[in-house]
Amino acid sequence: MTGDPRQEGVGKSPGNPSAGGNDSPQQSSSPQPDGSPRPSSGRSPSGAARDDVRAARATQGETQARLSTEREHRATVQAGRDFLGPGYAAAPTNYNFFGHEYTHRSAAGVRSRPLSAEELAQAEVFVEPPGFSALADAITRSHLVVMRGPAGTGKTASAVRLLQVARVEKLFELAPDTDLRQFVTEHPEEGAGYLLSNISQSQANALGQFDLSAVTSQLAGRRAFLVVTMADSVRLADMHTATALTELTGRPDQTEVLTGHLARRLAKHPGVSRDGARARARHLLTRGPVRAFVAETLSAQARMEEIVTVAWTLADVAAGSETGGAVTTGDLVKAARAKVAARDHAAFADWFRGLPPGVESRTLAIALAVLQGEPYETIADAALSLEHRLARAGNAGLALAPGQLVVPPAQPDWFGRDRTSRLARMRARVTATTVEAHRGGTSPAGIAQFDDVRYPGWVLLHTWHEYDLLRPELLAWLRYLGGHPTESVRVRAAVTAGTLAALAFDIVCAQVIIPWASSDLPWEHDAAAIALHEPAVDPDLAAAVEGLVYSWEYDDDPQLRSTAARAFGASLGARDPAEALRRLETLADTETFEVTNAICISVVELLLQNEDQIDARVLEHLCRWADRREPLIAMTGRLAFLVAAVNLIDRVPSQANPGKTLVWPLLLRIAVTDPARSREVVYLWEKAFNSDFSEATYYALEIWAIMLDLLPNAQRALAELVVNRPQLTHTLRCVAHAAQSWLAADPEPLAPNTARTVLQYLASRRGS
Repeated sequence: MTGDPRQEGVGKSPGNPSAGGNDSPQQSSSPQPDGSPRPSSGRSPSGAARDDVRAARATQGETQARLSTEREHRATVQAGRDFLGPGYAAAPTNYNFFGHEYTHRSAAGVRSRPLSAEELAQAEVFVEPPGFSALADAITRSHLVVMRGPAGTGKTASAVRLLQVARVEKLFELAPDTDLRQFVTEHPEEGAGYLLSNISQSQANALGQFDLSAVTSQLAGRRAFLVVTMADSVRLADMHTATALTELTGRPDQTEVLTGHLARRLAKHPGVSRDGARARARHLLTRGPVRAFVAETLSAQARMEEIVTVAWTLADVAAGSETGGAVTTGDLVKAARAKVAARDHAAFADWFRGLPPGVESRTLAIALAVLQGEPYETIADAALSLEHRLARAGNAGLALAPGQLVVPPAQPDWFGRDRTSRLARMRARVTATTVEAHRGGTSPAGIAQFDDVRYPGWVLLHTWHEYDLLRPELLAWLRYLGGHPTESVRVRAAVTAGTLAALAFDIVCAQVIIPWASSDLPWEHDAAAIALHEPAVDPDLAAAVEGLVYSWEYDDDPQLRSTAARAFGASLGARDPAEALRRLETLADTETFEVTNAICISVVELLLQNEDQIDARVLEHLCRWADRREPLIAMTGRLAFLVAAVNLIDRVPSQANPGKTLVWPLLLRIAVTDPARSREVVYLWEKAFNSDFSEATYYALEIWAIMLDLLPNAQRALAELVVNRPQLTHTLRCVAHAAQSWLAADPEPLAPNTARTVLQYLASRRGS
């Protein structure tokens, strides 16, 4: 087999495994982004196809990552969709723990309050966390104990218990903003115990070794004790030798905490003894509906306050049912669920309103809701952009009076926003992980998330319902994020816009979705398509979405037609892939390569709609497209196949090296395991080689060869597919030329192992 088959005429079309048809070459030229014809020196169809396949190689695996991000973020926002804003929920029952008003103020300005009898009595049902004996030993050695641990592990309750172990005569809680350097300037009460909960990193940074030594000395001189608690992320630079630093790493047994507080609350009701309350609590928690309610309400990482609140809610509902006649367990759980929801909604609204004055904390909360799952730095940057946008909008209407001097803006406090304090205010955390780097490999990152999975949806819906002035700027900011350099940010912004579109379709469409759809940037077309998913699944809005997309399909603007094509991918096509493919086929009869590109991407998405395996209907349609008499539709079908072949990958666990992952082309894996799909993949390879853009086909096959060069089993699978299955001699000549070019590549072979395997199979076929 000599000569380059690319310089020869294409061969006869093989038989279509899906349908009969013709194989006509396409003749088209791609227009400019504005729809005007390109000059003759512009991209030819062959050059455009080559560029599209190269782009697919550069973004290999990104379609799968994008769909995964889209599904994940949609679930994240949906977790808080039960929040309808204040006034929609029943009046909540407020259960207060620690953190009341600090009524005592010393001469030095230190605020405190005595713990109530009710708070002290909770020690009766205190459940020791793992390692509590070490904590108890620490307070026998030092009058100042610093306890560090994750949020929600019961640090405050453990601290109170420690002070009771020390047999203090009175117990005070210091205000959260207490500066221990001020506390040390006055004498603590004789024999008293003090609690300072959850100090921030900035408070910790202010404490030097001298300050800690002075505090310890003052306490020892007055036979007083102080327990300071902090999150596990907070660090003390200097620890005095007389200060006991303890780590609280485990959580008390959740069931025991729940049972103890449920029994104690039941015992407070008339006519219920302690033993009777304990027995009833255990019996109540054995009922199936109650167990299910507890499981859905409390995660394994639930805060102690959440556990106690659920216990008290169940106790109050159970006691109320006794006085109101016979009530089923289901009714009891329904009432408890409503009370918990009302309490959670009210607590959330109080938290949001109680954030520090100004926009800094609230913009961070909104950015975290929109971009949860992104690295903290990305979220902080997005929050800052929203903050600046609000500042510009607030100053837009200001005018200077004659002679008035321009006052320069105040300089920001560059070191006033430490991450630890900001996350604590957000009730959020950062988890160390690795993320895919933009140009390959992985990079360490800290992923930011709210502690409560419902907060992203709650923040979005609360801000949308409650803050009228914010809406236009919020939508403008989302529109800006739709053009962000990072694809996952664009996807999350689009999902958020879709969530809001389901609440106010016309407004969000006009200000966000349509500007994205008519943009010159194809990734904003992706954002518009993703945003349409949420309103499209709403029965009340489905017709409006259909009418909008239909108008784009037949618009003269190629950008709108491209967006329509993208909408028929995963966003709208998942509901009815057959109809989506029919609409894409209609759009495929175009010389506008922007539309063709959009169709290819949507076809790739539709292939992946069945997460367990390739959707067979899509490959069948591609075979029919590739065989159509209309040259533009045939070209689109072949190009869509090449884009899918290069872009889609499958990560396979290695049997020879446990823990290692092998990367295969997904379509090759499917062809190996499914004979019907194998015939379709072979047919589409042949159609691509026997077309006007065989150069792009050579490049796509080369990518497969390089991917498989260290995988002998995969090399044999590829050779079986492209050597033993094709029907046309011309296809075999193309494959032979490709393998020879891999070996002859300068300065070194591209895929020598794959090339030799393919050539061996070719020699075997010629000899048979």
